[in-house]
Amino acid sequence: MREFGLHTLLKSDSSRKLSLFAFLYFCEGAPIGLVWWALPPELSSRGIPIETITLLTGSLAIPWALKFLWGPVIDRLRFPGLTYPRWVGFFQIGMAISLVPIVFSGGADNELLWLCLLCHAIFASAQDVATDAWAIQISQSSIRGLLNGVMQMGMIFGRWLFGAGLLMASTMITFEQATSLLLGFLFLSACILLLHPRLQHWGEISNKVQSGATIFKSISGRRVILALVCAISAGLGYEAFGAVVGPFLQSLGYSKLVVGWFYTFSLVAMGAGSLLGGKIADRVGHYRVYMFSILAVFSVIGIIATVAQAVPHLLLLNIAFGLAIYFFIGVMISSSYAFFMDISDRSKDKATTFSLIMAGTNACEAIASFGIGRLIPRIGYPIAFFVMGVFSIASVPFLKMNREKID
Repeated sequence: MREFGLHTLLKSDSSRKLSLFAFLYFCEGAPIGLVWWALPPELSSRGIPIETITLLTGSLAIPWALKFLWGPVIDRLRFPGLTYPRWVGFFQIGMAISLVPIVFSGGADNELLWLCLLCHAIFASAQDVATDAWAIQISQSSIRGLLNGVMQMGMIFGRWLFGAGLLMASTMITFEQATSLLLGFLFLSACILLLHPRLQHWGEISNKVQSGATIFKSISGRRVILALVCAISAGLGYEAFGAVVGPFLQSLGYSKLVVGWFYTFSLVAMGAGSLLGGKIADRVGHYRVYMFSILAVFSVIGIIATVAQAVPHLLLLNIAFGLAIYFFIGVMISSSYAFFMDISDRSKDKATTFSLIMAGTNACEAIASFGIGRLIPRIGYPIAFFVMGVFSIASVPFLKMNREKID
């Protein structure tokens, strides 16, 4: 029988490991909040055209979409003492160093800003791959749902603090000062990872080097391919909703201030869903909860499409269902990531396999944003949401084909 996650958490080093990975994901989420939430308004206030802003932020997503290329490097490159914690620590130092010029430039040079942020995104995507590979290595299947829930809580808090939180405190702290604070967190985390002897024991990597043919074989298996298809398609509905929820609420009569508060509460809902969904997934099965979350998100999207079409003046009802979507998004994230970790754990090349599947989730975000942006002018928000939700349901047969239990 599967052991309940909370009981496992209280045993051995589990609680310390969960705390560590929550902090690592905080360091991962903080730059995302800074770059994708706080930076666009900052640049807009400096008179930068919206076309330039979106071009900059869009180009910074490219290293994340290509992060699977780091997998073979992390899986195959071996030196004495090169453990997963040191991989993560080295990448975090790169993340921090790439931000230093921003602190001293005063935001005057836009080309320098873009170059620094692009370098930062490259190191951040690599850090994400190494962190996830390490998480797979040190975790048992029975706590992976909870582990992903806790990591998402850290990610969400970092994203809020350096994104929405920075916007709310913009009269008291500048973008450059916030960047300095982020530098401090990254250097602190890197020092802990590189110097703490216990962490090196947690992160030992096999010295066996795999050939290129072996790596290709491990990532081209049926289970991995099916998981990649699910990663690309299952989230299309909620990614499309998240991409345009601000303009959607404004079209229903909400002010920008209310939209800002909605973003804050949506993160709370997503965090609650991640934590609760992860714990339940560990108990009843990652596959089952993942399947349930896909159907739940589709159902709520269908309700929103109906309500917004029939009675658009019921603003509070639309807000309530919007928060419900984010709760189930959290459930889907923690359960699906745990499911993908179970699949990757069977591969000899965990970093390569998991980063490839997770790159599918980044592709899903890009496809959803592109698709919903072209549907809305033609059929309106409600029907566009429903159509993208239908594409999410298309992932269900592929998930069923990958149902084999991993216990």
